[in-house]
Amino acid sequence: MIKFLILDLDLTISTAHTRGIYKKEGINWNISDYITIDKKEKLINCLGKLKACGVKIYLCSRGELNACYWFLNDSELLEYFDGVFGAINTEEYPALDFLSNRDRYQLELNQATKNKNEQGWEFEKVRHILHISQIQGNRVEIASIYFFDDTIENIIEARKNGIRSYQVDGKNEMSLITIMKSDFLNIKCLKEEGESKQESADKMRDESADKMRDEFIDQTEKFQGSVSNAIRHFKKNSEKLKVKIFSKRLREWYANINPRTGEYTHEEFYPHPEFNKKYILNNQSDNLVNKDYKRLYLKYKKKYLKLKNSL
Repeated sequence: MIKFLILDLDLTISTAHTRGIYKKEGINWNISDYITIDKKEKLINCLGKLKACGVKIYLCSRGELNACYWFLNDSELLEYFDGVFGAINTEEYPALDFLSNRDRYQLELNQATKNKNEQGWEFEKVRHILHISQIQGNRVEIASIYFFDDTIENIIEARKNGIRSYQVDGKNEMSLITIMKSDFLNIKCLKEEGESKQESADKMRDESADKMRDEFIDQTEKFQGSVSNAIRHFKKNSEKLKVKIFSKRLREWYANINPRTGEYTHEEFYPHPEFNKKYILNNQSDNLVNKDYKRLYLKYKKKYLKLKNSL
């Protein structure tokens, strides 16, 4: 059951990268360059419903702290956040006068221990998230925290620490909205009104499969499309990581989970029906087109040969 929602800023909430210095003095900033009206309105709708369900929402960004506050303020999202975590301020920003008289948790500057340009931010983000879970009045189980970020390194490190983490597609404007509204989050207040029981059941089944696919990290490129390479790697390494690989030779998806029992199998890889189902559906239209061309080719080939033989 989700109790906390932790969101990254750049390419997760924003549709364009702010470089972590939004509202830096001396630059002409326009919030519409970094988040569309459509996305902002949909986010406000989702975050408002989540708050009504009692979910606490935090920002955890590599961007500088004051830049984060300014972005949320200018995008009209700040009121939905219970706290903001960011990097050390190294640039000059206008005063945060809009925070006056706000009864909200604010990150002290000494909590932001890294500059935005330093390495190892995946560990810093996890540190922030674990800190959030222990803030006075929170004290929640790690499993009830949901974290969304566009950077795979952050997702992997968070999962290693037991945090439910989902990678947002930074190139897809509505990726965050789509994931947040998925049934696997188990937030009833985000369900669309007027949805029939059958539609709800179908949607839940599809999104349950999507959840399973999203929980596995695509390592096709790392292992060069070879399941054998992956098996050798996991036999030598004890790290517990759910991965999926598209076999270039067999043209299907493999994952280190038993599809019948759902049991994590580490170095044993199986063809997985849920992953392959989506691949087949994506290529079905191409196959149908190819079949049509083949049928027409055979049809007119016969006519051509018949005409040729009659001459």
